[in-house]
Amino acid sequence: MKNILILIVTLAFFSACNNNQKNQTSLPQATSEIEYITVDSFLVVAADFVGKEITVKGTVDHICKHGGKRVKIFGENPDNTLHGEASESTGAFNAELEGSEVCLTGIVAESKMDLAYVEEYEKNLLEAIEKNKEEVDMEHAKGVDHHAKLDEIKAWKEEIATNGKGYISSYYLDVTSYQEITDKAAGKCCGSAPEAAVDSSTSTTAPCGSKEKAPCESSAEAKPCGGSH
Repeated sequence: MKNILILIVTLAFFSACNNNQKNQTSLPQATSEIEYITVDSFLVVAADFVGKEITVKGTVDHICKHGGKRVKIFGENPDNTLHGEASESTGAFNAELEGSEVCLTGIVAESKMDLAYVEEYEKNLLEAIEKNKEEVDMEHAKGVDHHAKLDEIKAWKEEIATNGKGYISSYYLDVTSYQEITDKAAGKCCGSAPEAAVDSSTSTTAPCGSKEKAPCESSAEAKPCGGSH
């Protein structure tokens, strides 16, 4: 039962994060101003930023109840999601952030799910289904639909077989700092300017508009989205 719980949590991470082919965003021209990028845009370029630091803006959907070590944020399209992992510098994420807009700054990391991992997960899931009451209770308690998961496993296998890589990639942030966006009127990390494109060959940051646009905290200069948490 412990193994299936671990696998369910891990596979749920892949399911939530593997949206980089959905609802791709048309990115505006990059400038040299202060950085941020939305979750929607991040999912388009994530593969180019593995190992690099970037700041991503989104709305907090969920914070892990067991220690606050993981946060999930979503973009303008709520189906576009990104996970952030807490670090020593951030400490645990505050559960009160749920529903708030935040900017997460961190290093982009990649997780790879291969066929062997999927088959191990499938094996444990089938064993859990067969075990009856204990796993049925677990399913209701955790909100897990085993039969829907079997359909998802089938889709994962098909993707692994056809994508030419032999695995499925998911991307997340090892968060080094974060900031809650309290200026709801502005609604952006740095005022009302749209996020800009990210060119991974020349920069590790995405700008957030020109100085002529309304900046963070009404300063004459735009300020970074990342905070000191």
